Amino acid sequence: MRKFYLTLFVGALAGFWMMAEAEQAGAVKFFKTNFEARYIGEEPSTDAQKSIAAAVKTTKCYVCHVKGEKKKVRNAYGEALSKLLDKDNFKAARRKAMPKETAAEVQAALEKVEAMKIDPKAADSPTWGDLLKAGKLPVAK
Repeated sequence: MRKFYLTLFVGALAGFWMMAEAEQAGAVKFFKTNFEARYIGEEPSTDAQKSIAAAVKTTKCYVCHVKGEKKKVRNAYGEALSKLLDKDNFKAARRKAMPKETAAEVQAALEKVEAMKIDPKAADSPTWGDLLKAGKLPVAK
């Protein structure tokens, strides 16, 4: 009987873990989809869009995060976005209930970050938007 309860407990624990991971993955996909909608579109037509599309395929999460670090660690671009977006506001239930509103919030944040300088301390620093318009992702190599 103890084996039965232990198996039941481990199964329930695994189920909760999988649900938590699914929620996180859904949010990641949501942000990625909105990024791609803004900078690539449905079918890339410009050289910049094609360049970003190719780079996103290999860069994936590291457009905003730092490779080799925990997902809470963001690069400068990801930090700028995280100051404008609270991921807790984009849980599955809200995204499903308010798809247009949540997408609009992300698009507005992307637009605001475009206007920010890559290096705020340097007066001649390009903006994140300048980099993206040039077809480059806002990540360090």
